[in-house]
Amino acid sequence: MLNKLSATRKGLILLIYALFLAVLWGYSFLEENYFPEDTECSMSRRLSGTQCIFSVKSLGQIGYFTADSQSIIFVEDNATRNVLKIEPIAQFDSIFSGKRFEHPFRIWTFALSPDRTKAVTCIAEEGEGGSIEYWIWDIEHSNLIKKIDASPYGCVFMTFSADGKSLMLNLVGRNQIGKLNLDTGRLWEIEGNNFAVAPDGHSLVVQDAKGIKVLKYPEFEFIRDLEIPDNGFQMHFSFSADSKFLAGTNNSGDLAVWSVKNGALLSHFQLDSAFCVPAFSPKNEKWFSCFRENQSHGLAYESYVFQWGPDFYNSSTAPLRLEQVIKLGSRKILPFKLDVSPNGEKLLVADDSYIQVLQIAEP
Repeated sequence: MLNKLSATRKGLILLIYALFLAVLWGYSFLEENYFPEDTECSMSRRLSGTQCIFSVKSLGQIGYFTADSQSIIFVEDNATRNVLKIEPIAQFDSIFSGKRFEHPFRIWTFALSPDRTKAVTCIAEEGEGGSIEYWIWDIEHSNLIKKIDASPYGCVFMTFSADGKSLMLNLVGRNQIGKLNLDTGRLWEIEGNNFAVAPDGHSLVVQDAKGIKVLKYPEFEFIRDLEIPDNGFQMHFSFSADSKFLAGTNNSGDLAVWSVKNGALLSHFQLDSAFCVPAFSPKNEKWFSCFRENQSHGLAYESYVFQWGPDFYNSSTAPLRLEQVIKLGSRKILPFKLDVSPNGEKLLVADDSYIQVLQIAEP
């Protein structure tokens, strides 16, 4: 009997030791393959486990924090995909909490105004020739402000202008970017695929077949070209909170930072798998991107949040500095949307099935 217990204890010790070695190997694999010594990326903190404080099922790969940072707004997980929902984060109680905004048709996508008090949804009637409408909501008071029939101009992504008076739209199947005036319902179109609007309201960046350029807003007048990195196509962009810097990522593993003032490419970092849309904190202390391993584990991929330091704010020659890596776990698809809470303390990570809220920890 004692011999059996001793053998069992030895087996458990060997199993624990093997698991420990597997964890060390996994981290060394990540560090060796994704943080090679000849890159400008240096880690000041080792791989950390998930810091998730809240999770909810959702649809549509998009979500936002409300203005008080205590709730999130997302597309409810139901068969018709027609409800925009606000739910409090864990133990918090919010003036926005527990609200549902129902629509007659499926919600394609939605956006929040810069002050996070209004939401616009793009909804589409099923079937060929069905109407496409944009509904404007006052989410604090649960009022439907206006409906705009914009058929046939549906969009896959949209964002508010800095003054909250217009929407910039990535139009479906048109290689065009639209500007929709929310007062008049008038739509302007310019050539382009991906874009981002500067928080100061003076410019926007657009990528088209010819390259990446900065335009004056709202006139769409050309200001300057941005230096394009190798493989810098189909980039997803995000401005820093002060509109002085621009981060871009793509599904080919490129991550780049530019100076908006002169168009110079400040840093370029490349991995062998996909990055999602980056996001800056409101006070420019840090910024974030999501990364997915290129090797699948069954039907899922390991995904991570990269937390980057703000070194380039102090020096235009400073390299990218990776402060920490947060493991999200296995996902079938790469998270698409990141949003930093207005108080700068939380990070929202959204894919097509779930939204997670992470507590931002200091490195």
